Amino acid sequence: MVSTELLRRYPLFAGQNHYMLEEIAMLSNEVLKEKDEWLFHENEDAIRLFLVLEGAVALTLFVYLNGEQQHLASSHSLGKNEIVGWSSIVPPHQYKIGARTVKESRLLEIDALPLRQLLDDNPEYGYHFLRQIAEVVSERFLLVNIQILSLMADKETNPIAG
Repeated sequence: MVSTELLRRYPLFAGQNHYMLEEIAMLSNEVLKEKDEWLFHENEDAIRLFLVLEGAVALTLFVYLNGEQQHLASSHSLGKNEIVGWSSIVPPHQYKIGARTVKESRLLEIDALPLRQLLDDNPEYGYHFLRQIAEVVSERFLLVNIQILSLMADKETNPIAG
C-alpha cells in the first residue's frame, strides 16, 4: 500500500476524492525494478497498471515487414509520471505491447482487477480516470504510427540497411 499523498501528486489521479485515493492506495505498491527487467510482454493478460515514479521504461513491439518479424523498441523511453500498461484498464485487458526497464526504475504498481471494479462502482471517478487513460492511448498510438512509418521509409530508401 502507498500513501494517498503519493497518489495525489500525479495527474492520473486528478479528480479523485479522498475515498477513491484511499481505495486506490490499498491496491498499489511501490516496486523497484532492475535495468532490463520486463514488466510485461506483448499479448499477456493485462493485470497490472504502472506509473513511473523514477527511472525509465521502453515499450516494445514485434512487427512484420517484408515477411520478416522485427522487434521494435520505443523511439523514446517513458519517464517520470508516465503510465505503462493502460491495457489493464481497457478491454479486452491484454497488453498490446511489451514493457521493459531501460535503467533501474521505481514504479507504482496497481492491481488492475480490483481497480477496474472500483472504477465501475464509482462511475464519476471512473470517468476522470479513463479520460487520463484515453489521453495516453491517443499519444501512444501517434508515436507508434510515426515509428512504423519511419521504419518503412528507411527500408524503402536504404534496402541494404534492412
